[in-house]
Amino acid sequence: MTNILIIGHIAGSRRWENELLVRLNAAGHVVSSSRAETPAPLARGLDIVLAIESQRFGPSLA
Repeated sequence: MTNILIIGHIAGSRRWENELLVRLNAAGHVVSSSRAETPAPLARGLDIVLAIESQRFGPSLA
């Protein structure tokens, strides 16, 4: 199983963020999800780290 760490949040777009989490959980295992603006410490054994950058005109994946 793929282990995924998500860092960050999408300001004002909780619905889009929830849909992303559902799709990622279907593809692998989200081991941590942080809505904090500062990155959480990276755990060992992660396959994917997804940093989400929030911008004024909509979400983008960094």
